[in-house]
Amino acid sequence: MANFIIMKKTNLNPYDLNRTEYAELLGITPNAVRMRLRHGKLEGEYKFANGKYLFKAPETVRANQDLTTGQKTTLKKIYRRGNHYKAHYPNEAFRKHNEIKMLAKLKYSVDEDVQALMPEAVEIARKKKLERLQQLQNDLINNRSRQTNYVSFYNESSRGYGSNLSFSKS
Repeated sequence: MANFIIMKKTNLNPYDLNRTEYAELLGITPNAVRMRLRHGKLEGEYKFANGKYLFKAPETVRANQDLTTGQKTTLKKIYRRGNHYKAHYPNEAFRKHNEIKMLAKLKYSVDEDVQALMPEAVEIARKKKLERLQQLQNDLINNRSRQTNYVSFYNESSRGYGSNLSFSKS
C-alpha cells in the first residue's frame, strides 16, 4: 500500500486580497474599509507590504450579503446654483462670462436660420418694450388727472394756505 498524504488546502500567504476585494467580501465599500483601517478596527486582518494593504479573507461571510440594494457609495452632490438671469454678480466680468456661456449654449441648440433672425428679433422686442413703457407712463398721467380726492384734510394754519401771502409773527 502506498502511503498517501492527504493535504488540506492551506493558503501559504493568507494576505492576498486588495481593499476592493476585501470590501466586496464584507459587503461594504472600499472607503468603509479605509475608514476602519484609519480607526484601528482591522487589527490582525491586514498587512502593509510593498506600499499596498493586503487583507486576509474574513472568517465568516454575512448571511444577507446578496440582499443589499441601492448604492454602495454616495453619489456626487449636485449644487443648484440658481437663476443666472437675476443673479447678483460680484463683478461685471463674472456676469459677462455667464452671458457668453448662455449664448454659446443657445448657438448650438438653435439652427442657423433662427440665429440669423436673432438681431432683428431683439430690435423688435426693444421697440415693443419702449412702446409698453410709454403706454404705462401715459396711463399713469391720465389716471392722476382723473383722480379726485374724496377724503382729504386741510390744515388752514399752515403757511401760504389759500394765498401767496406769508405770515410773520408779530
